[in-house]
Amino acid sequence: MTDNRQKHWGAVGLIYILTVLAMAFVGAIVPLMDYMQRDLAATPEALGFAVALFSAPSALLAGIGGGLVDRVGARTGLIVGGLLSTVADPMAYAAASIETLDIAFIVAGTGFAAITVAGPALIMGITAGPTRFQAMSVWSTYPPAGLSLGLLVAAPFADAAGWRWTLVLHGVLIAATTAAGLALPRPQRAAAQSGAVHGGGLANLVSAFRDLPALRLAFAACLPAAIAYGTTLIVPSYLARAHDLSVSTSSSIVAFSNLATILGGIAAGHLLARNGKPLFLYATTVAAGIASQAMLFAPGGGFPLAIAGLIVWTFTIGGSIAITMALLPHVVRDPARGAAASGLVGQFISAASFLVPGLYFGVLAAGGALEFVALAAVGLIVSLVALPAWPARASGHAGPGIAPPV
Repeated sequence: MTDNRQKHWGAVGLIYILTVLAMAFVGAIVPLMDYMQRDLAATPEALGFAVALFSAPSALLAGIGGGLVDRVGARTGLIVGGLLSTVADPMAYAAASIETLDIAFIVAGTGFAAITVAGPALIMGITAGPTRFQAMSVWSTYPPAGLSLGLLVAAPFADAAGWRWTLVLHGVLIAATTAAGLALPRPQRAAAQSGAVHGGGLANLVSAFRDLPALRLAFAACLPAAIAYGTTLIVPSYLARAHDLSVSTSSSIVAFSNLATILGGIAAGHLLARNGKPLFLYATTVAAGIASQAMLFAPGGGFPLAIAGLIVWTFTIGGSIAITMALLPHVVRDPARGAAASGLVGQFISAASFLVPGLYFGVLAAGGALEFVALAAVGLIVSLVALPAWPARASGHAGPGIAPPV
């Protein structure tokens, strides 16, 4: 029993690392944008659009891709996603124009879409009970963790001459992790177990869109994820401008503070596994998230207040994202369509994230600060209202402390 549990956590850890590395492609680009702007003869707006293209494949195809993963298997989806992510690095390394960089971001985004659809489906297939709560909560912290890792990977090469070596290092890391993914388990799919083979990806996607709890969860999950994404994209430049730091220094600060996201996710998963009430926990993270954004972006608030706000923000956003993703197995009414449901959530997150770079970079360029607080407050409150998690009247099939979503 202990050996199986250790094997499961080893597999979850590998899935998490692969997802974080796929996300790190974006984080690695952020400190390099000034040099890429010069060497690729690109405008800041063009680079912002390239970053947005990373989210486009998930925004357009994650739901249908989830149905496909349900048919071919989550392990296969992860390996294919890792291979695509690996290919994107040499493409970006060799880019001599913004158009080539755009294509590299689309390829990286397609790999990322496959990984983020297949990852939670495989986790749901190899875990159960409180372990599943904890595993999904930890996995959900990949966006800020990935962006942080990308910032750290880029930091040693953030100069005019050597910025392309960032892509070499990232490519080596994700290629090695993809190869290790061949050792992941290949659980028997629920569809095969039941003898029922559902339609193609489109049929699964339509089914997911008919499921109100899944739709509500997708909408609730996309807002904090998009806000966290936008905040991480602009905070290095914001801190450098507001507190007279170098971009390299501010990027390192953001990278290390974002590691608190993992602690927030672990804490949320632990509380949910011990019968914590999702709605109450989520409301707490919303209140703390709004307050921490106000600390981070307070005009004239000083560097210590900004850093305190950044750390509190990363911890609480880790908790809020973890809660939404931990609820995913409890809105999947048909076990054979786990990847379709995770694809739907991923599609909503990526669609929101596609809009974020232009919006956040635009506010930053205009010299705004309190606008970021307003965006966070509105988004987090709407997310709380949409969340399909209410105080349990009966445990039902939904697990400890969580009633079937309404």
